[in-house]
Amino acid sequence: MVEESKRDRTPIAKEIRFLEDTVDLHRMRLPRQENIRVKSVMEWDEQPTPDGRSVEIAPLLLVSFIENAFKYGISINEPCFVETRLTVEEGVLRFSCSNSVLMHNRLEASTGTGIDNIRQRLQLLYAGKHSLEVGEQEGVFSVELTMTL
Repeated sequence: MVEESKRDRTPIAKEIRFLEDTVDLHRMRLPRQENIRVKSVMEWDEQPTPDGRSVEIAPLLLVSFIENAFKYGISINEPCFVETRLTVEEGVLRFSCSNSVLMHNRLEASTGTGIDNIRQRLQLLYAGKHSLEVGEQEGVFSVELTMTL
């Protein structure tokens, strides 16, 4: 992935594999307890974009959302969850990531720098081709991103 990060774009299959590996790594680090729920679904229709191009994405664009979800949404002692979903159909990516908001993690409040950086990258690379919603409601932090690749 280090080599891919030097490129402007990477094949979507490589990026999906990297995101799946990231979730799996976090899952392996967690104890198997009933209070911890991790769910991840990543699907790609394996079709080119409507104009015939191969589907590519800016590398490492989504991983910070997943990293933050595990950092702020997991507890050994409290009921908690992280859920990620990524679909790519006909060159349109839909990504959602949600996690529990835990009281003890509120003390480690995020500076928001990671999300601000992603917003800037999206604006530079996908201006007019994306929609990003980030927020917290009823103890759940969620990210919803739709973008044309």
